[in-house]
Amino acid sequence: MLKLNSLSITTVKEIRQRKLPAIILCLCALALLSAACTSTPVARHPPEDEHIKEVYYLPAGGSVYLWADLALARPLVENLLADRNVADAAQVFEFTKAAALALFLEGQRGDGEMDVFLAATGRFPLQRANFALATSRGWEQRKGESGAKYWHSPSSNISITLSSRLLLASSSSLETPRTITPPEAFGSFSAPLAISGWIPNAASLINSFAESSSLPIQIPATELFFGAARLPQSTAAAGRRTAPAIEEEWEFVLRIITPSANDARLLASLFAMARLFPQQDGDTDNVITLLLANAPEQSGNALTLRTPPIKRSKIPLLFDQF
Repeated sequence: MLKLNSLSITTVKEIRQRKLPAIILCLCALALLSAACTSTPVARHPPEDEHIKEVYYLPAGGSVYLWADLALARPLVENLLADRNVADAAQVFEFTKAAALALFLEGQRGDGEMDVFLAATGRFPLQRANFALATSRGWEQRKGESGAKYWHSPSSNISITLSSRLLLASSSSLETPRTITPPEAFGSFSAPLAISGWIPNAASLINSFAESSSLPIQIPATELFFGAARLPQSTAAAGRRTAPAIEEEWEFVLRIITPSANDARLLASLFAMARLFPQQDGDTDNVITLLLANAPEQSGNALTLRTPPIKRSKIPLLFDQF
């Protein structure tokens, strides 16, 4: 478990066991859930960020932000939905195009309970959902402080509002007085990736992780970007008509934004030195070992680390190390 500003950072495994499954349940039930509310908000975003427009609906102040193109990221999302049945997972991909997630590790209202806020775009079945909600004992219609109506499930403490193209879901409040503006470079970073995200004010988190991984360096960082992309099959394998099934490979990318180009250059030198030392007794599945396998790439004040190709079956193991 990591420490950030003396506060406990929840691991991916713990997040799965807490509020995140409830939000995933909202996605899984898109065939049934809908709000009668017609005042779905409109988020403004620059044209170059059209592909991540879902992020602009998220509230500010989150600890971690995620975005995924569900068509491209389907294998990774299926791993998150591994404890759900196949029919539910199929509904996620049928109705949802892309989704963005904000995690509030101390609670959206600062009450210490982790909250999740989700924004998803797609084509949602309103008529079927309205009927299901109206006849369900598990959902009740409420009115927010702004007067907008939404649906709430007391048992899971989830609130949702939906139009035919946009779903908003929250384990706290749907009222977002101030929405997030992603870092300027995040749009271009996320463009080639199936799933991506960033951690604001990441210096403490990165250095705590480096220390716990026996990496003896202090990293000056203002933001941390991360993401994954599916790698294309080799030309030779793709060209064989009778080629055996090959497990697809992915690449994980980590980008550290530093205060200046000099900081990034110094950090590149530190990583180059760290690559000379064996990590975790040669454990090839260790995330630090994988990130240090290739030379870091510097561009201005940013430093990018890329893993070698990773089999899809190893993806959950890597996530669980954080």
